[in-house]
Amino acid sequence: MNRLHKSCDTPLWSKERHEELQARLSGIWSENVWPLRDLPIWGVDPSKAPPRATIDFTCTSPMLNAELKYACWQKCIRHEWVSAHVHKHQRVFLAHICAWLNVVAPQGQSLLEQKVEYWMTSFRSYLAEKGMKVNFSCVRADASHQDRYYTFEAPPVATLRWLYFVIEDYYDTRPEFEKDCWSLDVLNKEQVPGHGVHSLEFRLIPQPWLRSVAKQAAWEQLADRAPGTVLNRLHAWTDFARFLDRFYPDLHPTQLTRQVTEAYLRELPKHKPGAAHRRTMIGAVRGWLLMAGKKGWEGVPNEELIFTTDYPKRSPCVPRFIPEPVVQKLREHADGLSTVLRRMFLIFFSCGMRISEVLGLQTNCLVGPDSDGDWFLFYFQWKMDKEHTFPLIVSQSEEHRRVVQEIQAQIQEVTAKWGTTCTYLFPNSRGKPWCLSFFNRNINQLCLDKDIRDPATNQIFYLQSHQFRHTLGYKLINSGTPQAVVQRLFGHESATMTQVYTHLADETAKKALGDYQRKVVNIPTNCATRLLTNSSLNWEAKDM
Repeated sequence: MNRLHKSCDTPLWSKERHEELQARLSGIWSENVWPLRDLPIWGVDPSKAPPRATIDFTCTSPMLNAELKYACWQKCIRHEWVSAHVHKHQRVFLAHICAWLNVVAPQGQSLLEQKVEYWMTSFRSYLAEKGMKVNFSCVRADASHQDRYYTFEAPPVATLRWLYFVIEDYYDTRPEFEKDCWSLDVLNKEQVPGHGVHSLEFRLIPQPWLRSVAKQAAWEQLADRAPGTVLNRLHAWTDFARFLDRFYPDLHPTQLTRQVTEAYLRELPKHKPGAAHRRTMIGAVRGWLLMAGKKGWEGVPNEELIFTTDYPKRSPCVPRFIPEPVVQKLREHADGLSTVLRRMFLIFFSCGMRISEVLGLQTNCLVGPDSDGDWFLFYFQWKMDKEHTFPLIVSQSEEHRRVVQEIQAQIQEVTAKWGTTCTYLFPNSRGKPWCLSFFNRNINQLCLDKDIRDPATNQIFYLQSHQFRHTLGYKLINSGTPQAVVQRLFGHESATMTQVYTHLADETAKKALGDYQRKVVNIPTNCATRLLTNSSLNWEAKDM
C-alpha cells in the first residue's frame, strides 16, 4: 500500500509569519469582497466586466480568511487566473471552500494545521454530502481516433490543493533546494514555450532517501537540461519509488541490489506497455542510480544495477512524413481552422519547425528584406540551445511570400491588443505561449471533421506537429537538395541527426540510378581483355 507522505516534515506555521502575511494584504486585497472589474487579471476589461461579479471571502475565521486572500492575491498577480475562469469558476469554487471551512474549522488558525491530504479528503466528503461531483471524466480521441475516457478530480478540490500549496510555500522559509516542491520561477529557470513546467514536485516520493537523491540529481541536471527533460526523469524516478514502496517498503539504500532492479524491470511492462516509454523510464532510473552511486548520495551502491542490455529493443525507424494526399486535403480545408491555427499550419508546413519553436516565436522574428528582397525567420531552437535563422525566399516562392505576409499581419494584431506587454507571436489569453496540445488537438479535430484518411490504412489520419518537419526534410532530400543544406536549414549539429529525415522515395532512387547509368563509360572489350591479361592487375579486375 502506498503511504501518504507529509507535505512537509517540519512545522511551518508561526504567528510572526502570519502577522507578516496580514500586513502584506493592503488595499483591495485586504477586503473581504473583491469586485472582479477592479482586479489586475489577464483579460479584464473594466468596461465589460459584470458590475456585480465579486470574489467573496466568507470564512468565520479571520486567520483562514487572510490565508485564502493571500493565496488568491498571488494567483492574480502571477497571471495564473484569467477573468473568464475567475468569473465562471474560481469564485464559485472559493465559495464552496469557505462554506466547508466554516463547518470543519470555524475557528481554525491556519490551513497548515493539517496536511493537504487530510483537507482534500474532508472537502471531497463535504461535496459528496451536498450532492456535488467529486470526480469528473472527459472523452478525448487517441492516436487511432478512438474515444478514451479520462477521470480527474473535481475542480473545487484541485483549487483547494493549489491554494494550500501557495500558503505552504509562503510559510516555508527554507532554501528552495530543501523544499519538497521547487518553483522554477524562483530558481530563474527559463521555460521551454508550450511545455508548461512551472515546478518540480517531490512530495509524491514516499522514501526520504529517494527524495533526497531525486533532489540532488534534479539540481545538477537543471544546469544543462530543459526543465521538461528533468521533469520526465523525475516522473520515472517517482514511479520507481512507488514500486519500492509497494514491494520493498522497508528497503535501505545499501540493500539496493540487482535482484531488486530486475524485479522492477519485470513489473514495468505491466503498467507501461509501450517499449519507447519504457526505454525512457529505464534510462532515467539507470542514470540517476549511477549518478547517486558515483557521488555517494544516501549510501546508494556504486555499481551498475541496470544494464544497457535491459533496454527494450528499438523499433525500426520508419518514415514519418505526411502522405501527399493527406497534405492536399489539409491545405484544402485549412480555412476551417482559426486564424491563429491557420498561420501556425502555414509556418509548420513551409519551415519545418519544432512545436516549441513555433510557440516561442517572438514579434521581432522577421528579419529583412535583404538585397534580393528575401526575408529570414529568426527564432530560438530550444532543443539545440541556440539561435537559428530560416530563409524565406519570397522572390521565388509564393508560399514563402504568404508566410511573411501572415506573420506581418499577426505581429500587427498582437501589438494592437497587447502593446509592449507581450512579445510572443502566438499568445494565449494570458499573454503566454499556448500549450503543446493546442495545435495537435485542433488539427486532428479537423482531420476527424473533414474525414481526412491515411491512404495506406484508410483510417482517419492522426497527425503530430513534428511530422511537418519530417515532411519538409523528405521533400528536400527527394528533390535533390544536398544533405548538408538540409542539415543547415534544420539547424542540426551533426549529419547523423539529419539522416533521420533522409528517406529516399523509390522514384528518387530509380532516377538517380538512371542518371548514373547514362553517365557510365563503357570500356572497350579489347581494353578490358588487356587489363585481365596483366597479371599484376588481376586482383583489381576481380574486385571490379
